[in-house]
This record gives sequence, C-alpha cells and structure tokens, in this order.
Amino acid sequence: MNRYALALGLSTISLFGVFRPTAAVAAEITEVADAADGDDPFDFELEVGWSRTQVQAKITRENLQTNPRTGQPDIVDVTELRYRDIRSQLDITARAGLYKDLELHATLPIVFLDAQAWWPAKPLVDAGLQNSTLNNDEGICPGGQIDASCRGPLFPFTDDTGQNNSYRGGLGDGSVGLTWGIMNDERDPWSPRLNIGFDWTFPSGGKRSPLDVSHSEGDLKPVGLKTHVFSFHVATSKNLGGIDPFLKFYYHLPIANPEQAFHNCEAADRLADMDDDEPGVQNTCTVGSEWRADGENRGGLRPSHIGGFRLGSEFLPYYDPAQFIRVAIELSFGAAYVSEGRNFSELSDALQRTTWTGDFLRLDGRLGVRVRASRYAQFHVLATLGHDTEHQLTGETIGKDLGYCVGQNGQLEKRSDCPPVVDLTPNEVNPERNPNYDFRFDQPGRRFRIEELTRFTIFIGGEVDF
Repeated sequence: MNRYALALGLSTISLFGVFRPTAAVAAEITEVADAADGDDPFDFELEVGWSRTQVQAKITRENLQTNPRTGQPDIVDVTELRYRDIRSQLDITARAGLYKDLELHATLPIVFLDAQAWWPAKPLVDAGLQNSTLNNDEGICPGGQIDASCRGPLFPFTDDTGQNNSYRGGLGDGSVGLTWGIMNDERDPWSPRLNIGFDWTFPSGGKRSPLDVSHSEGDLKPVGLKTHVFSFHVATSKNLGGIDPFLKFYYHLPIANPEQAFHNCEAADRLADMDDDEPGVQNTCTVGSEWRADGENRGGLRPSHIGGFRLGSEFLPYYDPAQFIRVAIELSFGAAYVSEGRNFSELSDALQRTTWTGDFLRLDGRLGVRVRASRYAQFHVLATLGHDTEHQLTGETIGKDLGYCVGQNGQLEKRSDCPPVVDLTPNEVNPERNPNYDFRFDQPGRRFRIEELTRFTIFIGGEVDF
C-alpha cells in the first residue's frame, strides 16, 4: 500500500507539544496551531504516530471459457490469487504557529515494513496448479506472438518458489504545508470553525522500482514514489457542547518526476517486441521519443488523482475545560474517488512493472478515542475499516493516435490526412504503439482484476505538551 491511502481520511496519530497550551475545544480535524494570539504568543506541536495497516484481497483474471451458468463461451473472471499487504509506519510531524490561526507543518514518514504476498486461491489448489491461467501454457509473448520460449508462469505465485512476496521499507516521501483557520468559534462563538490547507508531498525516500524486489525481510527495498503530490483541503466543525460534528473535503494532485520516477522502459527487454520478423528489443522505448521519459513521456508513471470527504462527529462524554481534560469518541465515515492511472499496483512487484489500474471508490468507517488527561498529555487510539470497490489491475491501451499512417512506400508517415486511429503496422518501429501494452495481461480477456479488498488500520499515539 502506498502513502496516498493514509491521506484518504486515515489521519495520523499525533503527539502535540504546545509552548503555552490551552484546552482543545474543537474537533481534531480543525485544530490549528497559531501565534501572536493574546496571551498565547507561540504554539509548537510535535506529533508522532504509529500505524499498522493490513490489506487483504482476491485477484481474478479474465479467461475465455465455457460459462458454467450459460454453457456458452464467455469471458469469465477466474479466481486466481489471494493477496495480502501489511504496512507498519511511523509519522513524525512538527507544527508551528506563524500568526493567528495560521499553521506551518511538516511530516516525515518512516516505513518499518511493507510486506506483500500473493498465493494461489483455494479453488485453484483444488483444481490443480497446472490449470491456472497464470502458467501461460499457450506461449503468448508480450508482443502477442506465440512462441514456445514464452511458455511458463507469468510470475512466481506459489509458496515453493520463495519469490511470491516482496519486502520494502525505509524513509518515505515527506510533506510540508500550511493550514489557515478562516473562522474560529473560540473568537466568535456564533460561527463554526473553518480552515483551508495546502500540502506538498515531495520525493525524499529512496526510489521504488518493481525491478528491485526483495524476498527477505532482512533486505528491505525502497518505498519512495519520486512523485510530487499537491493536496488541498477544506474542513469545518462546530462544538455543540456534548458533540462536535465535522466535515472535510480534500483533493490530491500527483505529478511524477520524469527524471526520477520509475519508468517501465528501464527494462525495455521485458516489454513488447514490435517486430515479428526480427526478434529482439525493438520498441518505442529504444526508438522514437513519444513514450520515453526524455521525450513526451506518455509511457511514464501516471499516479491516480484522489478526491474525497470525511464526515463524522466527536462525542464528548467528559469535558472539564478548567482542568484541561477532554475525552472524545470519534465516529466518522470517509469516501474517495481514485482515478485510473499507471501506478504501483498490487501486482507491480510480481509483474515487475507499473500497471494501468482502473478507477474505483475507497470507503471506510472509523472509531476512535482521543483523551486529553491534562494540559500536558493527550492520547489517541483509532481503528479504521475500509473497502475498495473492485477494479482492473492491468489494462493498458495498445497505443495513441499521433497522426501516423502507412504511405505509398510502405513506411509510416505523419500526415494530416491519416485516419484518427492507432496504426498497428507490423515490422515497423511504430511510434503510436504503447510499449507498456502486454498481450499477456492487458488484452481484454486476459486482464487482472482485484476484488473483495478490505483494509484495517490501527493508530496509536500520545501527546506531550511543552
């Protein structure tokens, strides 16, 4: 699981450190450190939070076979694999007040362990591994040719290989941002709290590459995406005495660094060979510039855009502002739309490439307890249960129309009168063909899909105020 998932309403657990602390009366989601505010000249907060997230899912694959319900040939989603990802992470965040209700903050994530594993689903074991569509008995090559040299498993997927797993860890991508409290119910009791914020996640972790996979927990590979993410949010809450309802909207705009982020063309020999007559590495990674990182970079990393909201309330069974004691129980619901894109998917470390994933909805519910025991100490425990709707894990388009077609000399030419279709002329180094497209798992009828994905996250943290 990548870092963007924590940003979809799975808030980090925090340790606060406030120079001149005051009792927190607003929902955590709208708290802002400030400065030059009457008898509170400066707030500084140090947050530390540990989270453990476990993802479990089923991976299916399209296959042309007799549909058992109709008895007719049909494309059926065949259950092939079970998938699990366990991620343990520490987030360290510093926050400082710049002026009244204006906060500067920065976060440094440290991934202790990100362990992925995939293995045959139970129905597959019952049927026999030789019947798995992952064995590629037909000998389909990445470029669509049929050749005996291409026979064999698409990737190691059984326990006996010792390679049906992946271990990563280390420094993640850090972030820095601003939050401004436009409205504050402590200043104007009649108004709700309302703040807006901007965050920039920058490449700070080591470069993640699906070509660099470890099968040992003692040799963790990097997790950094080398992607800039610009995040925007608006949040509001209103303390009504015993309850504190809140609402937050957010959007994450990712832009991969073409000079640093992984590109499938780094392993051109693993991609589709476009010349049937002259086998070898000959594709738009090695000839032409449309798909390469040093050209138009149409074939590079294209992380998904994410937009969503969180709606809920904190319930206050006990609140004593004179003693700075506050006990809050949070109940909330989150939903986000994740767009299609070329991502590090659940199968990237298995297929050793980024894959084109379909769009989906990410839903979750959260239950948490936040306790401020005194003006100097606060503790948090939150649990989140989430679900991603089913979506494609592979599904590259075969190419993009760039205005080329075959001329009278039999060669590709770029002309204004070329038909608006992707030209798939064989025996040519065709600039319109997508080098990421693999006939083994991107062609309709052979694509992978993830279903029944559940995500459980536990957050534990404490707060010390200075």
